[in-house]
Parts: sequence; C-alpha cells; structure tokens
Amino acid sequence: MKASSRSAQALALWIAVTATALLAGCDAQKALLTGETSSGAPAPISCRLRISTCVPIVIPPKVAEMADYTAVALAPDASPVSGAIATQLEASMSKVRVNEVPYYNLLPADDPGRQVSLEIAASVGRPIETHGMEQHPYCPDTTLSMSMCKNVQLRPVACTQREVSLSVTVRARTKVGKVVATRSEAASGKSSLCQGDSGALLDADQLLAAAKDKVITAIVQDLVVRTETVQVLSRDDAPEIKDPERQQRFKEAVAFLKAGRLDRSCPVFQELSEIEGSSVSVLYDMAFCVQTKGDWCGANALYRRADAQTHTPDSDLSNRINETQQSCLAEKK
Repeated sequence: MKASSRSAQALALWIAVTATALLAGCDAQKALLTGETSSGAPAPISCRLRISTCVPIVIPPKVAEMADYTAVALAPDASPVSGAIATQLEASMSKVRVNEVPYYNLLPADDPGRQVSLEIAASVGRPIETHGMEQHPYCPDTTLSMSMCKNVQLRPVACTQREVSLSVTVRARTKVGKVVATRSEAASGKSSLCQGDSGALLDADQLLAAAKDKVITAIVQDLVVRTETVQVLSRDDAPEIKDPERQQRFKEAVAFLKAGRLDRSCPVFQELSEIEGSSVSVLYDMAFCVQTKGDWCGANALYRRADAQTHTPDSDLSNRINETQQSCLAEKK
C-alpha cells in the first residue's frame, strides 16, 4: 500500500474517531446530528456523521394497539399527584416526532376530536420509617483507608430507611367508552442513612418524585410509541417494471426516499406495489416504508413477498425478514 493511501486512511479514521468523541461529549452537536429520538438509543454512526440518509422509525409500545391512537387526551383524577403524572406523561409524548411532525395530537379531556383518553388515578402511601441494625465493614486501624486495610471487619451500625410508595392506574378509554388498555404500576422512593454517614434522609416530596419517575418510565414503555433513527434502506433498480412511465415514477420515488422524503416516496411505492406486485425492489422499498410506521408484521409480510420473487438467496432480504419477524412476534405478545 502506498504511503499516501495509508495517510488518507489514517486521516479518515482520525476524523471518524474525533467526530464520534465530539458526538459523545457535546449534547448540542449530538442533538443536531442525530435528530430527535424518543427511545434514547443512539443513531447509527453513519447517520451522526451524515454519511447516510437517515429517517425516524416508529417503535410501537408494549401494548402495540396503542400506536393506532394519535389524538390523545390526558384525564387525571382530582389528586395533585395524578395531575403531576399527567403533566410528565404529556411532556414525554410531546417529544415523539416523525419527520419533524409531532406524532401525538394532545387534546383537552373533553375535546370531541380525541380518539382515546388516558384516565390516570394515583394513590400515595404515607411515608414509612424503619429502624434497624446493619453489618458494615470497617478498618480497626483508623489511619488506613478501606482500600488499604488488610484486616477489614464487620460491626453493627444503626440505620434508618424512609420510604414513600406510589400506585398508578392508567386506563385508555375511547370516546365511545370502550377501555382498550389498562396498566397498573407501583413504585417506591427509598432513602437510607446509617450512623456515621454524612448528609440526611431525603424528604417525602423527594421520594415521591423518585417514585413518579419510575412509574412514568413504565407507563411510557407500555402505552407510548417511541422513535429511533435508522439508515434508509432501498433497492434502486427495478428491471421488472417494463412500463416506462411507471419505471420513471419508481426512480423518482427512490430519489425522494434516499433524501428522507417518505411523504413523497411511500405513496408511490404503495401505488406501484398494487400494480407491480412481482417487483422485488418495489416490495422491498414499500416494506421499509411500512416499517417506519411501526407496522413490523406488515413489513415482514412485504419482505417475504419480495423474497418469494427471487431465484437466488438474498442475504439482505433474509436479514430484513429475520429482523422484522422478531419485532412482529414481540408486537403480538
């Protein structure tokens, strides 16, 4: 290998490593380059470096049918805790965006345009303090740190634990009164302090806030969609399409897809898939469109239809089938 080629590769590697470090260490740059994702999962490095075109895909919640409801009203009961949970839940839902457009239309509880209301009922337990003895290690030689001590022993130490419990039930009810999902979550905030410790026990409000965070996390996983950024997958050539006009429309749709414009490309793939149902590329690209909407089972069916049209093994299609099959099975649980 020539020295100039090695230098070029070294420079490219340095740029990639430096960019990765910057992305990991600078929240502003990370937000700029990854785009909004509500799952917390980092975007692929090719997306962060803008080497590839990337788009958000919708990941359904554990209660998969809740992904069908986008016009949502939050309806907490009269307790302040239920109201606070509704506010936090609304904040989480408002962060879910697809192609810069909010996924949810969050409405007042009595808005006739709502598809579903999330009824929130919360119950807070009284703070409980327990006192007891715990065995703690110590070093008889007070001049040594624990890490340097060679004769570590145990001794009983008086400790106090304070705990606040929280139980929350969320019912998803359509405007005609049908309950389509119910989730009950319980969590507690705990604080411990032992003899000789510095600091103080957390107060009841602080413990309740910790419990609320745990409950909100569980509810969001169960009932709220999230998004992840992925690289656009496409098949660029469709030799099976013989009609010149449809061939041109396919090429234009691919160009829009590779530019991240699913709003322009996916309707064309949908139309072509109904006419050119034997085209591997049309079915493949349509499957990716369906996948971005969180319909893993629908995407899997389209990838399988594309695979049925092939005459030799296609490793990429096999990977897509396996990936969407796993997510489809998880969606059905």
